[in-house]
Amino acid sequence: MAAYLGEPEDPVRGEDASVSDDRPIPSLAEADKRISPKTKALMEELFRAKLNKVQRINTNKIR
Repeated sequence: MAAYLGEPEDPVRGEDASVSDDRPIPSLAEADKRISPKTKALMEELFRAKLNKVQRINTNKIR
């Protein structure tokens, strides 16, 4: 819908971008290897969720 309206698909809010972490973000393949097969199966079964991007988020936003 955002692409249809001419907005970027993944807007980064100012408060989300101000994360101070020096560690590099892993690639999608590296992140996929870190998740156990059991966890992936549960993610897909319970939430129909699959890993499709890796993004750093502000730890203050995690509840």
